[in-house]
Amino acid sequence: MAKKIAVIGAVEQEIFPLHEVLLHEPHWQRTERGTYHHPLLDLEVHTVVSGVGKVNSAYRTAELLAAFSPELVVNIGYAGGLVPHAQPGDIVIGTDYRQIDFVSLTEGFAAGMVPGASPNIVPDRFIGTVEQVSRSLGYRFFTGRIATGDFFLNDSIRKAEIIRDFAPVAFDMESAAIAHVCAAKGVAFAVVRVLSDLADEEAAIPLESELADIARRPVSVVLQSLKEFYGVSADSVLKLKLS
Repeated sequence: MAKKIAVIGAVEQEIFPLHEVLLHEPHWQRTERGTYHHPLLDLEVHTVVSGVGKVNSAYRTAELLAAFSPELVVNIGYAGGLVPHAQPGDIVIGTDYRQIDFVSLTEGFAAGMVPGASPNIVPDRFIGTVEQVSRSLGYRFFTGRIATGDFFLNDSIRKAEIIRDFAPVAFDMESAAIAHVCAAKGVAFAVVRVLSDLADEEAAIPLESELADIARRPVSVVLQSLKEFYGVSADSVLKLKLS
């Protein structure tokens, strides 16, 4: 049975470069709308556009998991950089997630954590492959916590507060919600995004033409990582290891 991977983005312009590659790259076969099969790797990739924000992304992720049953979900797209010296075009790789606009009424929970939420299932070996591939492609990358909120971050004062309270590498509007649903269903989850801005006053909702080049970067990283991670010999080695 083919190994199933789901790739989810908030808007069409984040997912479209993935379709461009998979429709023209050798060995990938389109089996139905949004789904591709690689027979040599026995790998099936299903693509989803969730819509912007935590509610849309959580709802679509729940639908995706029920219909497709992937063993790994990867979120691609744009993010705002929150680490010193970051630049647009850098890759961010998520291993931890916080809903920064969620405030618990229950004492004893870390900021941005939902009481009773299941721990994230982090595919450490796959993330290691993503880091290696990013390096080999010449992309600078930052690995760590992603901060998520239901607003577009373009305020230096708010940015500084988020950095102080959460110490994230990037900010977006979907990752923590997708992570929450995946954890609840026992599915491994990772984020591979590209920085479109630095979450300050110069940040603006980008036009597709302005980001056409960097939008392809997370797609290149994820596809190459999948081929390297699943392209080993024995099937027992191919299985996703969660350490």
